[in-house]
Order: sequence, then C-alpha cells, then structure tokens
Amino acid sequence: MSNVPQASSAISCSSSLPEALAGLSALGAIWNSLTEDTGAVVLVLDRDGVVRWHNRVAAAAPPFAAALEQSATLRLHDFMDDEVADERLACVRRALDAGTTIPMDGWCWGQRRCTTLRPIPTLDGSPPSLVLNTCVPRSANEPDAETATRLRQEDRGVIEQLTDREVEVLTLIARGMTTQQIADELGRSVKTVEWHRLSLGNKLSVTNRVELAQIAIRSGLVCVD
Repeated sequence: MSNVPQASSAISCSSSLPEALAGLSALGAIWNSLTEDTGAVVLVLDRDGVVRWHNRVAAAAPPFAAALEQSATLRLHDFMDDEVADERLACVRRALDAGTTIPMDGWCWGQRRCTTLRPIPTLDGSPPSLVLNTCVPRSANEPDAETATRLRQEDRGVIEQLTDREVEVLTLIARGMTTQQIADELGRSVKTVEWHRLSLGNKLSVTNRVELAQIAIRSGLVCVD
C-alpha cells in the first residue's frame, strides 16, 4: 500500500496491502524489515493467482525477473510451469476458503523450499481475499519438513535429471562423507559409488566433489550452519 514505506522504488505494488497497516509507520517499518531483511521470497497473491505485491528477493529470482520484463502484472502461471502453478493456486484458494495457514514443502526454481500461505485478515471481518506467500530454502533433512503439505508438482531444475540414487549420493557427498563412508551408508560397493559420482559429474557438468557439494547446497538437499 502507498502508506507503507517501501524499501526500494524498484518494488512494484499493483494494489493495496492490508488496511490495518495504513498510516502506522511502526508497522510499516516492521513489514519492510520482515519482507526485505529475512532473505525470503515474499508475494501477496489473490484468489486468481495474481501477484498484488512482491519484494526485492522475489524480483531478483531469475524466473520472476524474466517474467517482470514482459509484464508488470504477473500471475503464478507467468513464472511457473503450468502444472506447478495449478497446484499452488489450488493451495492459495484452499487457504482463503478455510481461513487457515498452509505450510508447503516442495521444489521450486531448482531448490527445495518451505512455502507458507497465510490469509491476510480484513478490518471489517469479511472473508480474506489476499494471501501472504513466504518462501525460504529448506533442507530435506529438517525435522519439521514432514509437518508441511508435500507438493506433488515440482520444479527441480538441474536435479530433475538425476535418479533417486544419484540424489542420495549427491546429498552424502555434500555432507562431507568419503566414498567408503557413502558405500557403507548405502550398502553398495565403492566401485558403484564411484560410478554414481562420475555420472553426477557428467550430468551436472562439474569435475570435482566440491562443485557437486555446492550444487547440493544451492538446491537445498543439505543445509550449512
């Protein structure tokens, strides 16, 4: 909304944010801090999947940025594959209809992410029409991942071409395990693990374990302290 201080003039806003923040500079500052300083992708979506507001982190994401170059008004389908967007739009509508928060776990833009949908309350008590969408990277081994709705339609990026076993090996490499340790963990021979590592290098166009680990970390297969 126009009365909420914007962290950057580059952030577009096609409609008002919750009126509850109108004229309240303190809440405006809190809004900016939470949406701009946390590193999360933050969107405000309506029932039709139209992006009514986005933060700078979202604007910097390549698929979103590319879509912004084509139009200032975006829908989920403009920066996601149709099947991925359809599932997320259904979740947006479910959150609005039920008036409840929905945490989701799934791959988007080549990274496993935790996405939370929160209906934005209205001042007059009418049913909410907007959802606050926050999205942060999530490691597959986080204990609370099982409590979220597991999305079926995903965009895994470069990971998509890997087999389940290759993803396992890639994850263990990123955790710093040696070839022998990986073989022991998976109950496979060292030779088999080496074969998987070579296949990973060929598919991902990298030449060493460090580069493989970096891909695993960027993709959210593991997290680093």
